[in-house]
Amino acid sequence: MENFSPFWAVAIEMVIIGIAILAFYAVVGLYLVYAERKVCAFMQCRVGPNRVGPYGFFQTIADLIKLLMKEL
Repeated sequence: MENFSPFWAVAIEMVIIGIAILAFYAVVGLYLVYAERKVCAFMQCRVGPNRVGPYGFFQTIADLIKLLMKEL
């Protein structure tokens, strides 16, 4: 622990904070896509995404995986 300078402590702290911020925005993005699908379904008088997982929440994750597979 003698070689552990304050620079590395700050660097590790910044990385952890950055990961936390990215995770927060990823979850917010997932929720907003889900809400958009539900609002569009309501406006078009249809049920909306409800076949995959609880209340169709995993449909967004399935779409993300599909998009990533297309890009790779």
